[in-house]
Amino acid sequence: MIQKNQQHNNSDYLSDKSNLISWAQKNKQERNGKISEIIPNLLFLGNKFASKDLGLLKNLKIKCIVNIGGGKPAFQQEFEYLKNGTLDNENANIKEFLGVSFEFIREKLEKNQPVFVHCQQGINRSPSVVIGFLVNYFGFQVQEGLEYVRLLRPKVCPREQFIQQIEEFSKEFQDKQKGNQDKEKQNQDVQNENKKEMNRNDKNNQQENK
Repeated sequence: MIQKNQQHNNSDYLSDKSNLISWAQKNKQERNGKISEIIPNLLFLGNKFASKDLGLLKNLKIKCIVNIGGGKPAFQQEFEYLKNGTLDNENANIKEFLGVSFEFIREKLEKNQPVFVHCQQGINRSPSVVIGFLVNYFGFQVQEGLEYVRLLRPKVCPREQFIQQIEEFSKEFQDKQKGNQDKEKQNQDVQNENKKEMNRNDKNNQQENK
């Protein structure tokens, strides 16, 4: 889950999935357009034409751009870019780029830095990354994430292999998180037991010195 920054007037959307869904339902779109708002004022999804429209990006206060698939950044002096090299073909593997893309987006949103995620058409690859992000950091199911994004950008159509790869990545991500939590609990249990042992030893020493 994204850490909420109380200074940001849209912070509730970063920590409450139900608020996010309610907002999307109220702001449902009928067509794609060059760019679509996914999280209010913070996360945007679109195509290459939006990525070359400096006025649009400035107006939306975009600070960071995830560029998926290719093409030289249009405004390298204006924005911080992350290049995601996923190709758009039946053999493409988006999974290898998901982790770094998710972490980049998460870090920027926590700093209230609006992020724009784009590919060529904003229909396949970039929606896949955004859906995966919603799954891993907001607790959406994959199909639920797809339906959410389609409320705001109706014509998104991720490849079936990308949906499958998102599901695989999400399971691995959750298993890793659970493993880390279990390890932290084990470490905490060991520390607590060590403290108890030290306290017992201190009491024994005090009794012996009486």
